[in-house]
This record gives sequence, C-alpha cells and structure tokens, in this order.
Amino acid sequence: MGARPRDGLLRAVTIPAVSLRPRRLRVWQAAAASGLVAMGFATATLADGIGIGAAHGQDTNQYGVQVQFDARTPLREWSSSALQPYLLVGVGEFQGRKDGAPERTVRALDTTGMLRWQHQRVGAVSPFVEFGLGVGGLSERTINGNRDFGGKFEFNEIVQIGVRFGSRNQYEINARGQHFSNAGINPPNDGMTFAGMGFAWYWN
Repeated sequence: MGARPRDGLLRAVTIPAVSLRPRRLRVWQAAAASGLVAMGFATATLADGIGIGAAHGQDTNQYGVQVQFDARTPLREWSSSALQPYLLVGVGEFQGRKDGAPERTVRALDTTGMLRWQHQRVGAVSPFVEFGLGVGGLSERTINGNRDFGGKFEFNEIVQIGVRFGSRNQYEINARGQHFSNAGINPPNDGMTFAGMGFAWYWN
C-alpha cells in the first residue's frame, strides 16, 4: 500500500499507490523523488524562495509547492516600482471531487516563467501583479470522468496579485487564476481553470 495523502504541504507531493498501476506508479514515484531531491538541493543553494498554494475549479481541488529562482537584475526599473522576471519549478496534485468518477487524482510537474510588476512599500506591504506562461506534464489525461486533457503535455498560464510584507519583504500572500490546456495540440483539450491562494517565503 502506498502512503495516504496528508493535509497541508505534504498533500502536494505525496504519491498514493492505490491510484496508479504498478509500472506507472514506479515512474511517478521516481519522478517525484527526483524532483524533491532537486528542489531540496536548489532550495539550499540556488533558489530564492519557496511557496505553497491551494485552489479549486471544475469539481477539482489543486495543491502545489513551488521553488522560485529570481533573475539577479530587474528587467525594468522606475522610481517607485520594478519589472522582475523569475522562474517557478513546481510539483502538484489535482484531486477530483466528483463522487464515483474514475481517475480522481492527477499529479503534475511544471516550470513557469513569470513577470512581476512590484511596487515599493506602501505602509507595511509591497503590492504586486504578475503573469506567467509555462509547460508541464500530467500523470493522467482525464479527471472526474468528464474532463479529457487530450494528452499529458500541458501549457500553464497564471495571473496573480498579492502583497509582500515583513521586515525584509520576506513573506508573501497571493491570489491567483490558473489555466492548464494543450492549446489544441491534442483534442479534445478540455483543460482546467483554477482560482486559489498561496503563501511564499523568501530568504534572498
């Protein structure tokens, strides 16, 4: 038996054995383990922050954890704000909530290029707005029995707003909209759209 999904952050990365055939389970366990090792190494050496998030859409809950890598210099600076590119590398899980539906759990690995407009501090917070485009892979091509992604390769689009706070702006709360689809490469391309919130911590 595999490990049961746990609450909170661990739910984003736990791999339940009961939902996959043995061969596919081994592949995804190896991919997840490699991803976590890489993320742990990056977190200790190269990364600038880590975030967790939860979202909901179309009878599905989404949970994820991402590691962030900032560009060392802003793309553009103004007197009170800056345009900052960065990269997100994440693992996540889609949990279908439709009773009796097959393929109720889908795991995801993705990388997303982000562009953030960040304002200087206004009182205790520093507001921002951002968008991103990325690519990723899914463990299944269907969820809830009524949504067919058309394939396991997906594009990822994010629009996000939020604030950073703390003595060094080291904490962040955000709200986001996120869409996964394959842009019609593999029909029927039902895709998934989520709305949710997240928290991040930065050490650089």
